[in-house]
Amino acid sequence: AAKFVANVIAVTLAKYVMRDWVRRNFVDRSELLQLVSEAAKDEPFKMAFLVRGSYAPLSVKNYGLGVLDIGYLPIMVTSCIFSPFYAIQNIYMGSACKNLQ
Repeated sequence: AAKFVANVIAVTLAKYVMRDWVRRNFVDRSELLQLVSEAAKDEPFKMAFLVRGSYAPLSVKNYGLGVLDIGYLPIMVTSCIFSPFYAIQNIYMGSACKNLQ
């Protein structure tokens, strides 16, 4: 539950505080990011799914999705899909590293 609350806070900050600055300094200067922004408007679930499935830091994913024109529903649904996979991966790696001594 705390992870989802943190996701909502990060996305909200990105949508209402950082959006204009990120668009001016990054999106407007990159043709690739402009294409991603347009694709997010057309197919928000698909783009949220692609971003959530990528191996990027969680903060980059949250703030990146918040800057794009994607609503909260696609962001949270895709988070529910991918969170268990990342949790299992972290639990496995933690238990495997326990025996390093």
